[in-house]
Amino acid sequence: MNLGNSTIFSESGYLMANRRSWPKLLLGLAILLFLGTSCVPVKNLKEGEYLIFNQSIKKNKYIEGEELEVFYRQKPNRKIIYLPMMPYLYAYNIGKKRFDKTKSKDSLRLEETIVKYDTKIRELQFQLDSVEVNGIDKKEEELTKDSTKILKDIRALLRKKEEKVLKLENKLKNGNWMMSSIGEPPSIYNHDISEYTQEQMEKYLQSRGYFDGKVSITLDTLEEKLINVEYIVEEGKPYRIRNLFYHIPDTAILEVLGNNFKKAALEEGDIYNEKNIEKERIRITRVLQDNGYYEFRQSYVFFEVNDTLSQNFVDIDVTIKNDANKGGHKKFMIDEVVFETDVDVNTSRGENISYYKDIEYIEGESSYSKKVLDRKIFIRPGEPYSLTNVENTQVSLARLDIFKFVNINFDTTGGHIKASIFTSPYPKYQYSLEGGLNVFQSLPGPFVSLSLIDRNVFKGCEILELSVRAAVDVQRGTQEGQSLDSQEYGANLSLSFPRIIFPMRSHTKRKLFRKIPITKLSGGWAYIDRPEYTRVNLKSAVSYQWRTNRNGLFNFSPFDLGVVNTKEISDEFRERLDELEQQGSTLKNSFDSSLVSNLNAYYLYTDNIFGFQQRKSKFYKVYVESGGTFFGLYNQTGLIDEQGSILDLRYFRYIKGDFDNRFGVPVGKSGQLATRFHVGVARPYGTTPGMPYEKYFFTGGSNSNRAWPARRLGPGSFSSTDTLDNGNQRFRFEQPGEIILEANLELRRDLFSFFEGALFLDATNIWTLKDDPARPGSGFSKSFWREIALGGGLGIRLNFDFLLVRLDAGVKLMDPSESLGERWVGDEFSFKNIFSTQGDVIYNIGIGYPF
Repeated sequence: MNLGNSTIFSESGYLMANRRSWPKLLLGLAILLFLGTSCVPVKNLKEGEYLIFNQSIKKNKYIEGEELEVFYRQKPNRKIIYLPMMPYLYAYNIGKKRFDKTKSKDSLRLEETIVKYDTKIRELQFQLDSVEVNGIDKKEEELTKDSTKILKDIRALLRKKEEKVLKLENKLKNGNWMMSSIGEPPSIYNHDISEYTQEQMEKYLQSRGYFDGKVSITLDTLEEKLINVEYIVEEGKPYRIRNLFYHIPDTAILEVLGNNFKKAALEEGDIYNEKNIEKERIRITRVLQDNGYYEFRQSYVFFEVNDTLSQNFVDIDVTIKNDANKGGHKKFMIDEVVFETDVDVNTSRGENISYYKDIEYIEGESSYSKKVLDRKIFIRPGEPYSLTNVENTQVSLARLDIFKFVNINFDTTGGHIKASIFTSPYPKYQYSLEGGLNVFQSLPGPFVSLSLIDRNVFKGCEILELSVRAAVDVQRGTQEGQSLDSQEYGANLSLSFPRIIFPMRSHTKRKLFRKIPITKLSGGWAYIDRPEYTRVNLKSAVSYQWRTNRNGLFNFSPFDLGVVNTKEISDEFRERLDELEQQGSTLKNSFDSSLVSNLNAYYLYTDNIFGFQQRKSKFYKVYVESGGTFFGLYNQTGLIDEQGSILDLRYFRYIKGDFDNRFGVPVGKSGQLATRFHVGVARPYGTTPGMPYEKYFFTGGSNSNRAWPARRLGPGSFSSTDTLDNGNQRFRFEQPGEIILEANLELRRDLFSFFEGALFLDATNIWTLKDDPARPGSGFSKSFWREIALGGGLGIRLNFDFLLVRLDAGVKLMDPSESLGERWVGDEFSFKNIFSTQGDVIYNIGIGYPF
């Protein structure tokens, strides 16, 4: 088979590379391997010391390696983005050299500091004694004043001495800044520590049911005093549960648990696992605490395991002991519920007392609808105590966004439970100001957002919010003197009610109370000014929202209406739209003044319910939208003219679906592998030509494919660029599509201090459902995978906990706009132009993670 002179893998047309790039690649790998070994500093090691280069777990079949890695007591020094280099150890050694030179000076400085301050303190103490001895003729007030001043000076010197001594002692103990903040000490192999790790792993095997499991250690010494440590795992055959015996002398508890055994964490035939024993203890305690047993604790549940049986079986005895002091366990009924709404350490107890449905309310200056609050309280007088009802009450009240804290206390004096709910409200009026920065190729694009909130507007826990936002994005083009900038200004007003405002049965309403329902009325205005066009959008919507569970959220908007007015279109862009229209494209219709109506719904799931970054996380969102649905009904009334307009406003009928899935998994000690997969389809239908411009899909940019300009990648293999006289390319216009595929992969890890690093790959593109004559190659086909644009790069993040600033540098690797066989462009990258405005690298600066 002839591969030709210029390409390999030419049959696929996708994974192609110029043959001349292979020598560069091999040379680069050789340099990398050389740097990898040369950047592992070992010359400072003593005789018989070995630096741990790698540590791994081998031959485990049933237990995941990650479960055993937690028992490592020694870990290799960190490598830079998982390459065979140890810059942190290298930095430590550099700092240590400097530290060794100044160590004696620091020790001497510590002694001098102690002597210096002790001398000054003794002098002041002598002055204090002199004042008391020689102050016989002075008045008592003068003596007190002089003594107080000297004592104040002594205390100040003691504080300064403590601060300076502590700082010098820390430096002598932990080294200088280079050693303690950037570097890390060498991870020298210790056989005793390794054996302790081995023992802990074997104990864990036994806790998982592998009682015959063994772990051995294999050492592989490398050149340059490096060592690889391997833990060889042999689990053996697992032990299974043969019989479960329950011993419950309290017949009332036996009856409660007998009705809840279906969800037991232990079952006969399962592999023995100590984690399941703990889960069963927690489950039993929870079931009883949900059925009135307020004072029941996990310490009353005992497990006895008989592992002496043959044929790899165990028997487990489960015993629930009675309270030794009371002879049994008491079931509590809620006797009284008191809700105090304005608890604050700076104010006295509220004096406004009222009752609603057997609950006592004590209010201060603020007044709330008792009917609304009652729907959030699941602790009811006359009902058994339930821990789940307590938690649901706390969550429901907290998510009103009215109270900054919710505490529930119980008093069992006299054998009955009195429940006291204490809340402290947020300020009625509150504002927040946020700012950020969007940057493309070194030009800043700041944005600012101001939000004003009015809580409890109509005394029913409603929230009125006004938000105003302004943003500027600047993109420097590839043609000298040209820049692509855009501005966006907007305002949004919303009113939220903590209930579903819709006629429904009382039974259905009561079921929804536990799902924290919200009805939101919103309206907004947006002004968008981009190089191609200027548009004004007015929008109003009604939406219903409720939680399906702790992690799931469902939102349904039966009414979403907007008016879009295109105020201005640039001459160049208008010519392009006219050109596209002559070739059969309907894109020009999207810029007519239009009335956009739709109904939409989405389901969102996230396990990150606390809102901060987690190394292990999961998120997905399913979104569907139907546009122009109601207008189809109006068509029978004659309100729609022959041109498909309502009141001289064009309308569109379309359907749209979108799925966004993201998850992160821990990698190593402080790393994370973050991924995103996004797919969407939008399609116009009926007699209306095209869709609203905002409903199309776009790709490219700082949160999409970071190697392409924002919204200017694709569609398909269509080339949307102009080649200039200097050989560079100019991306002229935004490129809308009806199908989008995006896949992002990012490897993140801590570097030092608040600096984080990242390696990323972005694979994205958009397509049209049918091939667009005006944009050849735009249509979606079975060979779509050949048209995926691939970009990669490096990122640096400054993580200040409250704010994360991100800098990403993206480089094109696979360009679908090139002809088949020439799409691999990764070998064309040059370091010469990486900082020029016409270079090979696109720089993205943003706030927060890209996904």
